[in-house]
Amino acid sequence: MPKRIDVSQDKILDITDRILQTGGYRALSVRKIAQMNGMATGTFYLYFPSKEALVAATLARTWSRTTAEMKEISSVCADFNEGVKKLYSSLCAFLRKYAATFAEYAKAVGSHETLASRHIMLRSQIAERLKELSVSSDRQLLIPHCDLLAECMLAVLNQPDMDESTLCSFVSLIEK
Repeated sequence: MPKRIDVSQDKILDITDRILQTGGYRALSVRKIAQMNGMATGTFYLYFPSKEALVAATLARTWSRTTAEMKEISSVCADFNEGVKKLYSSLCAFLRKYAATFAEYAKAVGSHETLASRHIMLRSQIAERLKELSVSSDRQLLIPHCDLLAECMLAVLNQPDMDESTLCSFVSLIEK
């Protein structure tokens, strides 16, 4: 049985994060992670059951930090459009950080159903931040439209010819 060595899970995730940002999913291997942490390959599996689980944990940790930042934005921003821009900026930063990884990871592990369920979860989390923003900016009339706005935000992220101003224009249309 592999011997558990004194390596923190955070250290493994930090190294994985650096590899994903610089080389993407294909650049990552269990052997490389084990070597960079001074452990045998078999020892890696005491921490994570697979490469996919390691990537998921790394992305989840960064996403958790991103959602905490978004929660802060949505709870203190007094201007809805400014808040939308800041939320969009946070999402863009997260997406840019892992752009290559997302495409490769989806091919490696994602069935359509799995990817669809993650999309729904992501949209739901963004919608919650938009609802909080609606309250903090005194624009409660927008709350029923936050799910749709969250979906639009995700769609705009994938369109090179659109940005946060597109979302703000959409908000203006909803309010009329």
